[in-house]
Amino acid sequence: MYYFVRVNGNTIHNNPNDPDRYIPGEPPRYPNTYFNALKYCLQNNFARIGWPATGDLNDALKQDVLTAPYSSKEFTDNHRKYLRSFFNIQKGSVILIPDKDHSGDIYLGKVIKTYHYFNDVPVASYEHSHRLGVEWLRDTEGNPKCFKASALNISNIGGFWTRAFHALENSPTGQAAIPFIAKYLTAD
Repeated sequence: MYYFVRVNGNTIHNNPNDPDRYIPGEPPRYPNTYFNALKYCLQNNFARIGWPATGDLNDALKQDVLTAPYSSKEFTDNHRKYLRSFFNIQKGSVILIPDKDHSGDIYLGKVIKTYHYFNDVPVASYEHSHRLGVEWLRDTEGNPKCFKASALNISNIGGFWTRAFHALENSPTGQAAIPFIAKYLTAD
């Protein structure tokens, strides 16, 4: 399986004026809310997805309860589906993460550790709590290998590029990209 997972977004957990959702030490410094966890994820070998206030999905999904102190706009049925799908990603699955600050740049890796919840602010951002262990493709010097979306037959305009999560097998454009992605995974 192949999954597209954004690692950037806007946090609501750094606002000291919102005590129900505030996590002391959560970056960035308020009033800024935008974060891009790409470098952190690549350096620490994981992929992350948002909505950390849902808590450990091992507990929430066992009880078939997926709630959080988010508004209905901040946490929709689609977001619940993203979290359930993220939770069920298996070892060996392929993860693609885009660099939303450099449109068209994308990184590839294979899942080596299934879902786990890691909450240790300020050591790690609260927004990084939902995780998968990932071995990222690296160049000969050990740096994460950056690919151009176009080389993977992926458009960085619209479509799943705008979503927080997408299973590539679930769309024609995602399915069309899989052979291009697989080529790079077998080349190393």
